[in-house]
Amino acid sequence: MKRKFSALLAFALILCWFSLPASAADTCKIPESFVPCRCGEHCTHAEGEVEIIMPAGISDALSAKITALINGEAPAEQKGLMCDLFGHKYEEYQRIPAIIHKDAPTPPRCLVVYRDYFTCTRCGAYTYNLYNSYYIDCCP
Repeated sequence: MKRKFSALLAFALILCWFSLPASAADTCKIPESFVPCRCGEHCTHAEGEVEIIMPAGISDALSAKITALINGEAPAEQKGLMCDLFGHKYEEYQRIPAIIHKDAPTPPRCLVVYRDYFTCTRCGAYTYNLYNSYYIDCCP
């Protein structure tokens, strides 16, 4: 009985061990819909300029909120009575990429950042979480 249990436990551990690398790789996938900037020799981007890649179908109001949040212009915290009592109830907006041009002094210079944007369904407050980031060859 002990040998069967030991063999079963060893088999289960081996299965868990093999599944870890696969699940870790899935969290770092880059969405295929994003095509990074390729400025070439005639780059007009300023150092630290943020280029937001808005997907089709995003409303102008949401686009303005996300742009303000990225530029550090977040509005004062809006809280309703429900949020005071129970906290914010955030709902995911969408994963949106942005390019920070000439972020690094040496190539690859431009940083691509993917963020998940959330809004509170009770009061309209919003926030974001970093999903993924990586450097690309974009600006000379």
